[in-house]
Amino acid sequence: MIALCIEFVAGSLHAAPWAGSASREEIEWPPSPWQLLQMVASGWIRSGSPARSDFCDLIDVLAAAPAFVLPVATSGRSRHRTIDIESAETDQQGTASLDSAIAIETERSHPARAYAVWKSICLSVDLENLLERCCASTAQIGEHRIALALAKEAPIGSTHYRVDLASRVESGGPIVRRAATGPSLRGSGLLSALLSSCDPTAAVPKQDRHLTLVDYQLPPLFGFAAEQSAAQELEPPVHSQVTFRFHVRARLGSLPPITETLSFAESMRGAVLSRYSNLHGRPAPKRLVGKKENGAFREGHDHPFYLPLDLGNGGFIDAIEVLLPRGCTHDEYLAISRVSRVYDDRRLHGSFELEFAGPQDQRRSGSWSTATPIVLERFAKTRGPAKATVLDSARAEIHRALERRGLTASQVHIWLGNGAIEHSHGSRTRIDAFRRVRLGERVAYPAVGATIEFDRIVQGPIVLGRLSHFGLGRFEPADR
Repeated sequence: MIALCIEFVAGSLHAAPWAGSASREEIEWPPSPWQLLQMVASGWIRSGSPARSDFCDLIDVLAAAPAFVLPVATSGRSRHRTIDIESAETDQQGTASLDSAIAIETERSHPARAYAVWKSICLSVDLENLLERCCASTAQIGEHRIALALAKEAPIGSTHYRVDLASRVESGGPIVRRAATGPSLRGSGLLSALLSSCDPTAAVPKQDRHLTLVDYQLPPLFGFAAEQSAAQELEPPVHSQVTFRFHVRARLGSLPPITETLSFAESMRGAVLSRYSNLHGRPAPKRLVGKKENGAFREGHDHPFYLPLDLGNGGFIDAIEVLLPRGCTHDEYLAISRVSRVYDDRRLHGSFELEFAGPQDQRRSGSWSTATPIVLERFAKTRGPAKATVLDSARAEIHRALERRGLTASQVHIWLGNGAIEHSHGSRTRIDAFRRVRLGERVAYPAVGATIEFDRIVQGPIVLGRLSHFGLGRFEPADR
């Protein structure tokens, strides 16, 4: 086993992505394997570039993507403005830049140390001595001072956690991509690429075509301090209940059919959570994710609803609304509003552009009809003589769902048979044609269509049923 100990002297790290600017939104933690290899190459140059042939053998061994053992950290960003003479004379604000950084949680008894581990690799005595010499001459990573040294082991406990390649981990939190050495870049070619990237007089490096991206699986909280996650959970919303709308455009081909409402909503949710993490450098709040602190699905209806729409009534998804029943914070608003596309090659077979249309007023009506089928929570059961008593009927379940939202329906008409949704050009979409099983699920619960009559005018949206947070069970005014 090879383990490199990286001690951050100041307890912090400027964490812009490799070959990126400080104004990038992403925080690169853990560091990329390529950046780690650059550190070793920089130390080799500072030590006088000894044993060139041996060093080529060394970097070939270290080119494999390592696992990381990382200390608990806190993410942060700060904005700066660079004022040049010309902008100062004209009272302009100058050039804004964004500094993404992390502060590593540290105590006197626990220095701010991270570890890179190659578990299945061993070095000869000569290569190990050469690596120690390179480490001793390494003084910084980016703009921060570090101390690099060989370590006999990497501690894992309350102060550290392990991050490995996604292909080696069965489950975990979010996946991040990092630059690593491609399989074709070895020997003198790898050394040449490293020397070029370490040259301070060279232009800003761009990602070499011989590099590749590898996926690392992080823990659920990104490895950041629990207090940081707790703070964002307690942040009060700045917007009250609001519904944001996006218009959908197909990059190639046609729009997705309305039967893929569930798939499109799931992809939209994934895009929002990914955008939040990349924009703010931390995991999304549990309310936005729709889960509890223990990872279980959140009960109630305080988390977002993703509601694909067929505004043209042609049987295709041409818009999507994000309903936030409890409102949202400013950070959540920024993440949602900046989602620009939805991509799903497995179920939607393509990429779709999104145009943010802002908040929308909700329609009002006393009569509401199914726009997407209601997926019931239970299967109906019959009891008694001749099975005349029906338990958990669709009508009873809809009444219960309305009561949980403080609504009382005067009448609920269940559509006969499988039912179908009528479209403007005369076509119909059968209720049983809608996908109603999420990825990883196997049981398809029953689905029905219905018309609900109220004694008064009710403001929408009305969304009921088991998969209501993903657009199924949505109603529209019957007189639309």
